[in-house]
Amino acid sequence: MTATTTGATTTKYITWVTLALMTTSSVASLRSAPTMAVYGLACVFLYLVPALLFLLPTSLVAAELASGWQGGVYRWVGDGLSKPLGFLAVWCQFAMTIFYYPSLLAYVASTFAYIIHPSLASNGVYVAIVIITVYWAGVYISSQGTKTVAGLSSMGLVIGTLIPGTVLVLLGLVFLAQGNASAAPMDGDHLLPAWAGLASLVLIVNNFLSYAGMEMNAVHVSSLRNPGREFPRAMFLASGLVLLIFILPALAISWVVPAANLSLTAGVMQAFDGFFGHFGIDFLTPIVGIALVAAALGGMLTWLAGPSKGLLLIGRSEGYLPPVLTRTNAHGV
Repeated sequence: MTATTTGATTTKYITWVTLALMTTSSVASLRSAPTMAVYGLACVFLYLVPALLFLLPTSLVAAELASGWQGGVYRWVGDGLSKPLGFLAVWCQFAMTIFYYPSLLAYVASTFAYIIHPSLASNGVYVAIVIITVYWAGVYISSQGTKTVAGLSSMGLVIGTLIPGTVLVLLGLVFLAQGNASAAPMDGDHLLPAWAGLASLVLIVNNFLSYAGMEMNAVHVSSLRNPGREFPRAMFLASGLVLLIFILPALAISWVVPAANLSLTAGVMQAFDGFFGHFGIDFLTPIVGIALVAAALGGMLTWLAGPSKGLLLIGRSEGYLPPVLTRTNAHGV
C-alpha cells in the first residue's frame, strides 16, 4: 500500500491484490465448510451451480461497471434508474449487515470458547458480551480509515482462512495417501446431491446467498491508482479465491470427519482436532482456533467499512442525510 501527497491532501492508495483480499474476506470463510462437508463430493455441485449463475455474472458486471462508472452501487443504480433508488440500494446494503453481525460474532464467540472452555459456547451471557464488545471494537477500528481496514482484513484472510484452509486440504490429502478411507463416498454416484424436494431448493438458494457481497467493495474503487484496469483484476482474483475457499476445505473435512460428528458451529474445530490428532500435533488446534477468529473479525471489518462509507458519501453529496450524520474524523470516516 502506498500514498501520494498533493498539497495538504493525502490520498492513500491500496493495491488491487489488497482489494481482492478485502473482497474475499467479506464473502468467503471456513464457517460453512462443516455444513457443506455433510454432502461430501456433492458439495462441489452445490457450490458450482450458484457460482456459474450468480457469482460469475455478478463479478463480471461489477468489474465492467466499476471500470467505467466510479461510485459503486449508488452510481450504477442512480444513473440507471434514479438517485433515490440508488440511495435505497446502498441503504439496503447497510441495513442487511444488521442481521449479519450477530451470527458472525456468535461464531467468533463459540470458536473462542472452544479454545478456552467449550461449555461457554452455550452460555448466553458470554456470547452477548463477546458480540457487543467485539462489534464496538470493530466500529472503532473501521473509523481509522480504509488503509487500516484493508490491511487488517487482508491479514485476517491470510492468517485465518488461506493458511488454515491450505493446511486442512494438505493434511486431508496426506490422510488419504496413507491408505485411510474417506468418511464420505468420493465416487461418481455421489457427485449430485440427493433430491429432498423443497429442502434441496432451500440449500441451493442459501449457497447463492453465500456469494453475496462481491460488489460491495466497489465503493473503495477510488483508492486504486488505475481503477479501470485494477478493479476487474481484483474481482477475478477474488472470485477464484472464493471458490477455492468454499469447496476444497469442505471436501477435506468430509474425508476425515463423519457427517454425524459435525456441528454447525464447532465443525471446523472438530475437523482440525481430528486431523491434528491423527498426526499427533494436537497442540496446533488452539492456534488454528485463534486464526479462525482473526478471519471472522477481518470479514466483519470489511462489512463495517464498505456499506457505511457508501452511505456517508451519498448522504453528504446528495443531502439525503442530515449534517450531524455526515461528520467525519481525521481519517475521512
